[in-house]
Amino acid sequence: MTQPTGSRSTGIYVGSWVFSPNHGECVRILDVETVWDHTVCQVWVPRKNTVERLAAEALAPQEQPRKATLDRLLYAAAAARIADALTQDLLLAPLEAGVIPLPHQLYALSRAMSDDRIRYLLADEVGLGKTIEAGLIFRELKLRGLVKRVLVVAPKGIITQWVQEMKTHFNEEFQILTPGEFSLWRNLTGSENVWRHFDQVVCPIDAIKPVEKRRGWSREKLEAHNQERLGDLIDAGWDLIICDEAHRLGGSTELVARYRLGKVLADAAPFLLLLTATPHQGNIDEEPTENDLGEEDAQQQWENLLEIRLAGLKNEKEEVGLLLDLARRCEAQGPDARAETLLDILYDNQRVENNPELKFLIFTEFVPTQGMLREFLEE
Repeated sequence: MTQPTGSRSTGIYVGSWVFSPNHGECVRILDVETVWDHTVCQVWVPRKNTVERLAAEALAPQEQPRKATLDRLLYAAAAARIADALTQDLLLAPLEAGVIPLPHQLYALSRAMSDDRIRYLLADEVGLGKTIEAGLIFRELKLRGLVKRVLVVAPKGIITQWVQEMKTHFNEEFQILTPGEFSLWRNLTGSENVWRHFDQVVCPIDAIKPVEKRRGWSREKLEAHNQERLGDLIDAGWDLIICDEAHRLGGSTELVARYRLGKVLADAAPFLLLLTATPHQGNIDEEPTENDLGEEDAQQQWENLLEIRLAGLKNEKEEVGLLLDLARRCEAQGPDARAETLLDILYDNQRVENNPELKFLIFTEFVPTQGMLREFLEE
């Protein structure tokens, strides 16, 4: 025998709204039946627009409605916007970034997020905002819950810039870590692996490059030195690694230290972004030269330079004679033809603009070229 029943004191009665944890929403009671001591409710589920039978003990009284404050309305509107964006696979990072992305930056973000395995080389020209592109991709992944631990590897001169841009444009805090500060951080944090203590880190490339040899160091000391820098970094576990000036990690064989560093970093995280504006020079077999000794630490660099200089001293007389001969040949050739062509271009632009004070910005790849042009233009 069954009969309608219900209790207003418990909120379980026909016409009342109660919360169903199984559905994650409030449902409306259409009927209540009790068979012996077991109560079953017939309810309407709004989201599914269906009528179902649920045990009364599986339902909970609806909470009192909260006061509709402005903050709560704004919160609800933002949450609804995000939920709607997720269902339509829209991009979230541009909506809340502190910068208005340019079309090519939005394209880079869209292209990256269209792939499940994000491992890209961002190779825009200088000044087109690769840092912003990387920040948008990082922020999008974080908003979607795909990354938490992020490592940025960059030349020492721009690590502070990375921290500032991530804070200014994306309100993300990054910690600068250099191995020279590890002892201090261990004392402050009590963590043996300092890399693990921070979720978002920026570090200089030179600081993590393994050392192959060091005068007066034993093999055990070298291994401990490299483990603290690169070994512990890899063991820390990263979701996303961003390498700025990635061309510094170039190389073609495992014998090149910079190649090995790049390979290790590439294998250390599921998501990888490489940033560079330097085109490939065409020689894939190029080995490190004296100009490539920046990818090393100061003492190692000094020792390598010393070896080079000592070898050069043996043939100093021949080198000096060769340099003098080259200098005489350069003087005999007169002004550089390309420099004269550049000067003609400058004059032509001044005439077209009818402005003898027109300013120009000239880029050079090498410092000696810069010095030559400066002297030529001043004369």
